Amino acid sequence: MSVISIHSVPRSGSSWLLSIFNSHPETKCVYQPLFSYAFKNVLTNNSSKDEYSMFIQQLKTTQDDFCTMKSNFHTNNGKNPLLTFKKNKNISHLIMKHVTHHYLIKQIIHWNSNIKIIGLVRDPIHVIESQMKASHEKMTDWLNGNDKNNNLEEHFFGFNKWTETNNMFIQLKEKYPNNVYIIHYDMLLDQPQNEIEKMFRFCNLTMTKSTTEFIQQSTQQTNNYDYSVYRNVNDKKCKKSTLPIEIQNYIQTH
Repeated sequence: MSVISIHSVPRSGSSWLLSIFNSHPETKCVYQPLFSYAFKNVLTNNSSKDEYSMFIQQLKTTQDDFCTMKSNFHTNNGKNPLLTFKKNKNISHLIMKHVTHHYLIKQIIHWNSNIKIIGLVRDPIHVIESQMKASHEKMTDWLNGNDKNNNLEEHFFGFNKWTETNNMFIQLKEKYPNNVYIIHYDMLLDQPQNEIEKMFRFCNLTMTKSTTEFIQQSTQQTNNYDYSVYRNVNDKKCKKSTLPIEIQNYIQTH
């Protein structure tokens, strides 16, 4: 089974991207396993290849509600319907998404030389605004994210962490071009079908009717829950930042 790992800082659109992968009938998608109670921090830079392999084997069969996106967190305490897709009997790809633990990416490639890493990058002004305003986040330290990171290396809140992660993606792409694919959220909004087709080719996946239909549905509807994957792209494109101008100016010049 092929393994794909999506990485981004929080509030970059990774839940939507994971759901796009999930719409494919031959995938199993796992939501933030290293952040979940079931697999909390089970991998470190000191872990062995065997420990990584065991982790992957457990993800293939896990039915944990959080990891499989069936928890109250994902359904807004049952107010939103559970997002489900029809799956084939044979699953060819395991997809994980992480907004934490990015420092492990190089080690993950060492453990699995065939893995595909998807680095999702969103405009930092919109990332920081969302990190500060999302009801589940409400970050106050926009520069360093100290109130959210809590001095833990696996957390990536704040503009400086956005910069660190963006530079990491670029360096990893240069070193591991066959493993790393960088995709930009704004391009996803502008040309979702085209961008997903290119990314799927990199991941050895073919476009299916179910994925095309989900892209259309998810980009034409809006649900304002923080973790909803239904966001009208026209609303997103027209939205202007309400961050204080001094913060915007700092982000734009650094």
